[in-house]
Amino acid sequence: HVVQLGYPGPQGPYYCSAGADVCFGRPISDDHMHACLYAGINISGTNAEVMPGQWEYQVGPCVGIDSGDHMWMSRYIML
Repeated sequence: HVVQLGYPGPQGPYYCSAGADVCFGRPISDDHMHACLYAGINISGTNAEVMPGQWEYQVGPCVGIDSGDHMWMSRYIML
C-alpha cells in the first residue's frame, strides 16, 4: 500500500501490528513500560492498536484513588 499525502492506506495490512514489517514504535512503548515499572507505577499491559505506531497501555491494578495517581505519573514519564 502506498502512502499518499502523509496518510496511511487501509488498516487491514497492519491491523494491530500483526507482523514485524508493520510494527512501528514498539521500542518506545517498551521503554515507557520499563520506566513506569522502575518508578513503581503499576502497568499491567501494553498493546498495539489499529493504526501503525498507535499503542496503548493499561494502568493497574491499583486500589481506589491510586489509579489516577499512577495514570498521571505514567503520562508524565511519557513526556
